[in-house]
Amino acid sequence: MPRFSTMQEAITREIRDDIVAGRLAPGTRLVVDELAAKFGVSPMPIREALRQLGAERLLVIHSYRGATVAELSIDEIREIFLMRELLEGEAARSGARRLGPEQRRRLQTLMDDMRATVRDHGRWITADRAFHMTLYQTSEYPRLVALVGQLRQDIERYVRLYIALQPNIPRSMRRHQEILDASLAGDGQAARAATVGHLRETAEMFMAELTRSRQTAERRAPRRGPGVAPGRRTAQAIPAGGERR
Repeated sequence: MPRFSTMQEAITREIRDDIVAGRLAPGTRLVVDELAAKFGVSPMPIREALRQLGAERLLVIHSYRGATVAELSIDEIREIFLMRELLEGEAARSGARRLGPEQRRRLQTLMDDMRATVRDHGRWITADRAFHMTLYQTSEYPRLVALVGQLRQDIERYVRLYIALQPNIPRSMRRHQEILDASLAGDGQAARAATVGHLRETAEMFMAELTRSRQTAERRAPRRGPGVAPGRRTAQAIPAGGERR
């Protein structure tokens, strides 16, 4: 039993990482038997892993038909950004007032890491997440911080689209510098304002880009005749541990 639990957790973590990193795109179908063959296990731990990811809203579960990677609507993404403004603004305000010497050094180091990785989007996003969460985890609100972590996980695979647009990086770096300066000064209100401004600006440009991207995809989609069902991408289209091409 302990081995089963460990295997299930490992499978859940790998599929979750693939979804958040964008290696499993929204709409991708996950078939229990195919995943069981890939991981070399029985269907049971696969079903449990899919159920867990469904509870995390990363998958849509289909009875007897596996699952598909959840796709957020424009309205859902807009709501997530609004919630992030409210929660992360307060976490930044509280965190900036409670920073100790170790957290100050950590924030500066992460800011330097972001500057050094502007052309490596994966590493930049990792440093960005660590920067914000270091500040938030210093706050007095652990439950609020846990909610922030969940919201960031929900949206991260979409934010990669925004980060991939190189002109957005310098603008984002300026906002991060404002957050850092306010935090190092212990100015909670300024840290909150800089965080909210950063999220609001990101949301506006990100939503515009995502809308354009989806409209372009719809225009390029092949027309189907009457009675022809749309095809479904499956996890088989992605090599183990590889990127979708």
